[in-house]
Amino acid sequence: MEHPPANHQYLTEENLATFEREGIAITRKKFSQLTRGQKLAQVISLVLAPNVVCPFVFIWFSITYHTTPFWLWTLGAIYFYGLHPLVLLIIFILTKRGDIYLTDRRQRFWPMVSAILGYIIFLSFIWVSFGWGNLLTRIISGSTLLSVGMLVVSLRWKISIHATGNSVGIMGLAVLNPMTMWVTLPLHALVIWVRRKVKAHTVTQLLVGTALGIGIPLSIFYVIP
Repeated sequence: MEHPPANHQYLTEENLATFEREGIAITRKKFSQLTRGQKLAQVISLVLAPNVVCPFVFIWFSITYHTTPFWLWTLGAIYFYGLHPLVLLIIFILTKRGDIYLTDRRQRFWPMVSAILGYIIFLSFIWVSFGWGNLLTRIISGSTLLSVGMLVVSLRWKISIHATGNSVGIMGLAVLNPMTMWVTLPLHALVIWVRRKVKAHTVTQLLVGTALGIGIPLSIFYVIP
């Protein structure tokens, strides 16, 4: 009698929707085995991932807004975009499964805990240096709250990290200059397309991620006194 693959139960657990299993299957394929559209989508997913987009936006925001000294945004960049991805890589090595896109939402807990701790540490520096009224303080506060919400939601539902994370960047740049949306919104639409192409998310999950990524930080800035 032929035995099922070792990862059979992992891929077909009842708490995973069909599209989630399909998305995981795509990430397990070799790049050469993907269709042309899937290859393009994977490359764009990597190039326009939050860990690539957000540091660029953060540095641009910090320099333009003229409030964050060099050492402060460098410290944040080292953790957010250096140490946190390293934590993610260590988790992959120890568990021997997963991918850089966290396609399986069950693998999101510890990487997201790492990201939230980083936000809290960085937020403390921002808050002490500039206070609550500072624009950057409020945006980082919103990002921290958003990350906590994503962690809770991911326990039951697969919200898009690409859509949510990049939307924070879109919102931050739009606050400084609304004209940036002529560039950021088309790029974001491209991200939504590629994440759907590789069956990483449903359209609903991508749109909800976008709404939360823009709405929560923006609400904290404009609504809370």
